[in-house]
Amino acid sequence: MGTLNFTVGSYAKTKGSGAATIMSSNIRASDAFTTSTSAANVEADATDITLSVGEVLRVHADEAMWISFGSVAATVGTGFYVPADVSLEWECATAGTVSVIDVA
Repeated sequence: MGTLNFTVGSYAKTKGSGAATIMSSNIRASDAFTTSTSAANVEADATDITLSVGEVLRVHADEAMWISFGSVAATVGTGFYVPADVSLEWECATAGTVSVIDVA
């Protein structure tokens, strides 16, 4: 079992920038989710998170796992690989739940 720490928010503009390039301080959801070798939807306060198009998901995992978006169940080798102890960030392109599964 691992832990996926995550934050869901939106993008904001850096000073002097015309484009939204950094994560806003307006957080919609954040939590620490316990993962396993069975695929599960990421939850905040015991409720599945559902990303909207354009929202940002930032994650940090304490062990290697796979993550899938758009209500697609994660499997080992499908989706995005999340190495242990690395922070990653995605902008949602397809709305839906987020699923994770431990590598081993």
